[in-house]
Amino acid sequence: MPGFAAGHSIGGGLVSGFQERIIISVLASLLALGSLFAAAQEAPGGAKPAGAEREATLHSVSEEVYLDIVARDRRGKTVRDLTPEQLEVYEDGARQKILSFRFVQEQPATEVKPKTGNESDILREITLVSLVFERLGPEGRANAREAALTFLRTELGPNVYVAVFSSDQKLYVVQPFTRDRDKLTRAVNQATEASSTQIASQSRTVARELEAAEGTYHTYSQALALSLSNMNPAATRIALAVQTLFARITMDSLGFSEQLNRTYEGRSSLYSLISLIQGERQLPGRKTIVYFCEGLHLTPALMDLFRSTVSEANRSNVSIYAVDARGLVTTEVSGAAHVVMGGAESATQGELWPSRGEAGSARIVTAGEMEFEVRARSNVQDTLDELSRSTGGFLTANTNEFAAAMRRIGGDVLSYYAVTYRPPPRAYDGKFHRLSAKVLRPGVTLQTRSGYFAFPPIAGGPVLPYEAPMLAAFSQRPLPDDFPCQAAAFHFAVTKDGVDYQLVMEAPASDFAATPGRNAGDWQAHISLMALVRSGDGNVVERFSQDFPLEIPADRLEPFRRSSIVFRRNFRLHWGMYVLEFAALDQMTKKASVHRSVLVVAPPQDGIALSSLAVIERLEPVDGDDNFEEPLRIGHDRIIPNLAATLRPKPASGLPLYFVVYPSRAEPGKPQAELQFLRGGRVIAESPVELSGPDSSGKITFAGTVPTGKLQPGRYEIHALVRQGSSAAEEFGFFSIQP
Repeated sequence: MPGFAAGHSIGGGLVSGFQERIIISVLASLLALGSLFAAAQEAPGGAKPAGAEREATLHSVSEEVYLDIVARDRRGKTVRDLTPEQLEVYEDGARQKILSFRFVQEQPATEVKPKTGNESDILREITLVSLVFERLGPEGRANAREAALTFLRTELGPNVYVAVFSSDQKLYVVQPFTRDRDKLTRAVNQATEASSTQIASQSRTVARELEAAEGTYHTYSQALALSLSNMNPAATRIALAVQTLFARITMDSLGFSEQLNRTYEGRSSLYSLISLIQGERQLPGRKTIVYFCEGLHLTPALMDLFRSTVSEANRSNVSIYAVDARGLVTTEVSGAAHVVMGGAESATQGELWPSRGEAGSARIVTAGEMEFEVRARSNVQDTLDELSRSTGGFLTANTNEFAAAMRRIGGDVLSYYAVTYRPPPRAYDGKFHRLSAKVLRPGVTLQTRSGYFAFPPIAGGPVLPYEAPMLAAFSQRPLPDDFPCQAAAFHFAVTKDGVDYQLVMEAPASDFAATPGRNAGDWQAHISLMALVRSGDGNVVERFSQDFPLEIPADRLEPFRRSSIVFRRNFRLHWGMYVLEFAALDQMTKKASVHRSVLVVAPPQDGIALSSLAVIERLEPVDGDDNFEEPLRIGHDRIIPNLAATLRPKPASGLPLYFVVYPSRAEPGKPQAELQFLRGGRVIAESPVELSGPDSSGKITFAGTVPTGKLQPGRYEIHALVRQGSSAAEEFGFFSIQP
């Protein structure tokens, strides 16, 4: 088949021949999924009429809130004798009744006592400290190493366990939680001296060791229960149980990092922090992250992630102590000069807009790969200061002397007040609920948390603020359909762990509002996309989203309106039946569109296999990207599929088609392929297809134009059949030719 020229937009869905043959046997499951649709669409509190204001919410129960507070006098020393009557706690300005109040002070190492009591009491005595090293320059590495080693020389107490992590686009573990200072010293040196490749290799080695250690007991709870039942709570089993818990926390943190990179395709260090926070959430009590970096750069697209990082840290009782490892900095300081453990107020958000796309030409914006001209927050120390203060920590910046700050962090780890209260029941309203504490003793200042978002628990990591309206839209009945948007899940290789898929979503930019921007003549738009994959029982097994807060110069407004937002994610599903949900939201007008479809993942058959059929809209060059695991790709070009599968009649036109053949090693001979066009269930044209030889991975890629010049306008079915030896595979798709 001849090649074809690049065109413009996205690609079609399909049902395999084997899937078609099992449809009858899964009708009962489809009926169950139908009831799942109905349940998912049932908006809490009753459905609203079409056109009414949409305010679907998910209701929560009242949860006890744990708040840790550090109190200091005018000289910066810890105040240890506050009474409950001297402290007031407020949420959203309303005073809360304190249920419990105690001063937590770690025992000196010389006064270690055997751990006794129930599991919760034992775990609450454990304090975790995570030393996280961001990618640093030579001077930053030296400063961070000096500061971290100084921290390790402080008195940390017998129940304080320290781990060392590295962050370079995702989270790596250098040393899991331990009290062994020699191991920690070596890990700090490695984190500040080794290359990123060496750290990644070390992290994989540690992860394998942790996975093996975790298998010693199925859960840490079983180990604790066994120890307590034997009336020997200080036995080796307790230590083993605690180490098993630490292994689970570390493995979960690394897993969350991988998951967040897949969910959001993020490259911000905030994803590493939030992954570690999520992993440590399973341990009660106060946890500490000491974050060594060289400032924190935020763009508007990262603001929701920043706020969610603060919220998740506060919900998980994790305090972040940022250390600007650049040392003494005389530039980039706004307002009052930064001092040790201090910082200026937060700067305003930055601005961004697509940098490519000439006037008069349409442009497709691809999620995760847009090139932006960014004016980020003017002072990268401000964001570090806000991150630290909002989570109950403080910033160390603009200094080459780190000893005092490290001692103060060590003091905060050992001594603080633990307060609990129960707010009134409320809905998961997605709002930020602000916390504050007031001390009724002169000369005392408090260091505590700023608040949290009220989001429902859901798979795939924390809920970001821009996602909340889309999650609410999924529960509305009828589903909102304010503008057109399309999505398809294309299946590819079958592995022992399931089937590889690529989700592609598309929404025309012209359907979203563009309003005057902050700068004269500029425009702004704010678009959010989300997809959920639910199993047959309704649980979310995959979640993907992307937020697009855009600033658009006046001369780019018309090209923007002629473009489309394209969003894609790769994932893997095991055999079974699923529901694919996807939503597009205009954050400016709150208009939304939600669609659902059933996804059948059939068990593999022996022999040759065939991918989905994708109608090609255009090819888009991939600049500087060597990810050849991208399934919709030809050489250095990414395929933008035509999700509508609609063709415009042109002289000598054809159907640009893409699919992948997976030959069987057990079957003899070269694979053969043919295509059929059907209309009204009748074959009206058919033709053999010449396949190329397999590539280095063994698969055969077909990308070509199938002639359609003699076909009349209307809707057609395309049937692809491949054979090899005694095995065969088939796929179906649909396309339309416009009048």
